[in-house]
Formats: sequence, structure tokens, C-alpha cells
Amino acid sequence: MKKAALALILLLMALPAWGKGCAASKTYRPQWAKNFSLEYGRGYKVLSIFDPWQNAGITQRYLIAQACAKIPKKYAQLDRIAANPRRVVALSTTYLPFFGILGIQDRLVGTVDKKWVNAAWARKRIEEGQAQSFGPQITDHLEELLATRPDLVLGFGLSDQVIREKARLKRLNLVMLFSAAHLESSPLGRAEWILAFAAIFDLEEKARAHMERIAQEYLALARLTSQVQQRPSVFVGSEYKGIWYLPGGQTYQATLIADAGGNYLWSHSKLRGSLRLDFESLLSRAANARFWINAGRLTGLRDLQSDKFQAFRAIREGRVFNYVKQLNPEGGNDYWETGSAYPNRMLKDLIRILHPDLLPGYELYWYRRLQ
Repeated sequence: MKKAALALILLLMALPAWGKGCAASKTYRPQWAKNFSLEYGRGYKVLSIFDPWQNAGITQRYLIAQACAKIPKKYAQLDRIAANPRRVVALSTTYLPFFGILGIQDRLVGTVDKKWVNAAWARKRIEEGQAQSFGPQITDHLEELLATRPDLVLGFGLSDQVIREKARLKRLNLVMLFSAAHLESSPLGRAEWILAFAAIFDLEEKARAHMERIAQEYLALARLTSQVQQRPSVFVGSEYKGIWYLPGGQTYQATLIADAGGNYLWSHSKLRGSLRLDFESLLSRAANARFWINAGRLTGLRDLQSDKFQAFRAIREGRVFNYVKQLNPEGGNDYWETGSAYPNRMLKDLIRILHPDLLPGYELYWYRRLQ
């Protein structure tokens, strides 16, 4: 009898540690983000990413699993990410704030060209050879990518071209994860992608604490403008090769303007991505707009003296504001990096621009008025 009991104890000790390492964990659900979901099991998580680029019509699913996990058959063929990866490549600067907030800067072993990077810690890692920097097409830099020995590649896609990149990396046993944060209609939803990121590292509690802090300020600021009587008209964007690019009405940028007490002239659009207009179409709607914001790389009004641009009231009256106050030495813009995690700061800047009397004494962080 004693031998049988001893054998049973030894057998139980040899089984996966369901009661410890693979015990059921606390579950986390996004509150504002609509483009990802998390499902939890014993020792594993399933991260689903919906429509990772505009009109993608697909769902990318990833299995995040501990070694002890018993994986259901329906998830066996998913791209698998080892829990808590130690070596990560981030192919968009929008991921970098998440590393800092979660305290895992030492995991970054590769990222985009240094000229686009603003975070001091990330620039230092590149300069000291602890992180490799890559050009825009990662498949043109496979040798350098493989040299970083990544456990995970965090990608970014605007078209189905990235599917080919992902497939090529998969043949090299590398998992590439995409983000659809830029397609969220809520600024808080965009920032909440830190939760999807944190789930990979079992750091959801830190992500949730960050979201609670910024959401509290964001929602308080939105309440501040909810009763304003005058909502100044706003147009956004810039011209490139004869086409004016501006955000659709279902984007986080359109929501930011509304929450700041502004009237975005293309709020009626149903697009989750960018609109593309010829100059005449833009002028017909925006000629009398009070404000022009987010004007690409424009840093001054000296190049806008032609009759073409003087047709805009916002230019004639000097109400052009751009996010060019926080640039690195090579011109990389912190607005597109840190802003992804701090929509409360974005909103505060816009309120100061559109309704300066609501935030007396506040100094713009990312924006400045162009001269």
C-alpha cells in the first residue's frame, strides 16, 4: 500500500504543475479597443487581431503559451509565441513607449532606423550596439534581423504586402505580430494596445494601471469641453504629390478633435483610415475653416505665400498648428511615438489650441503655432 501511495505521489510530481505554473490566471479584457481580443486558458492565452490594416477583412491569431500548458486542438496550428520573450524586434516606434511603461527596455534587440527613434533609452541601445536598426522593408534586411536572434518580431502593416513578409519570416521560424492600433476610432482604444503587448509578457496589471491613469485625465478633459457653445471648424493633413491625405471620420484623430471641442470638417466620413483628396476638393470644404492642424512636416508658413494657400482662412489669419515641437536631431517626431500611449497629452494640446481659455497657463507639449 505504501509503495502504491509513493508511486502516485511521484506520478503527480511528474505531471505539469497545473496548480502552480499553469494555474488559471486573472483575465483581462480591453475596455476601449475594438481591434483585438484576449482569451485565457490554463497556461496559455490567445491574442486575436482584427483587420490589421484598412479593409484587410482577416483576423490574425496568436497563441501565447507556457511550456506546461495543454493546448486545445483548435489552437494547435496558431502562430505560437513563447511566454515572456526575452529578445524582441519592434518595427514601429509606436511600440517603444510600451517597453518603457512596462519596464522591459532590455528586451529590445532591434527597431527601425535610428533617425525615427526619439526615446533616449532606445537610441542609447542602438548607439551601444545592444539593438540593431533596420530599413523600412524588413525582408531586405533578413541577415541583420536573424543576427539579433529575436523571439518575436512586432510588425506594422498598411497593406497585404505584410502577409508576404510574415510568411517569409515564418519560413525562418520567426513569428511576426501585427498591430491594428492605428485603426482604432477611440484614442483610448489606440493606447489600450499596451494591454495586447503586455499579455505577451504577463504584465497586464501594469498595462491596466497605466490605462487607468491616462483614461482618468482624458475623460476629465473631454467633460471639460462637452458643454462648449462654439466648436471651431478644423481641417487636418497635408499634400503629397498632388494628393491631400487626411484622416477619415472613424479615426482616433477625428475623435480627438471632437473631444477637444472642435468641428472636424470630415467627421461625416465612415473611413477608419485615410482620405485622399485633390486640392480643389479640400479647398471647397476647408477654405473658411478656422484651424489647420497636423500639417505633415511643415515647420513654418514661409512656403505658403502663394494664392493657392492664401485661399485658406486658417493660413491668412495665422491659425496653423503642427506637432513639430518634439523632434530628435534627425527630424524624427515624438508625436507619432510617445503620443500613441498618451492620448491625454494629445487631447490637452488640442484643447489649448481650440479653447485656450479652458486651460490657462498650460504650455503646448507637441504642438506649436507656425509663423
